[in-house]
Amino acid sequence: MPGRLRLRAGSYWEPARIADRGGRLHATGGLEVRLFSFSFWDKERRVRLAIAADGARQYQNFGLSIGFWH
Repeated sequence: MPGRLRLRAGSYWEPARIADRGGRLHATGGLEVRLFSFSFWDKERRVRLAIAADGARQYQNFGLSIGFWH
């Protein structure tokens, strides 16, 4: 849905932090949804809600944000 929905996915390798330990593969993903738009100082502003996740063996991280883009 152009201009309304954005999906993201990816992965990366985190090297070992301690000797004699292996690194770990992370899987990442995100979703961004435009909630509404409005004009301010003659520019269109978009209010978006974003959710992001990052997970690996013995690790999970989630994020939520609301922001303005132009």
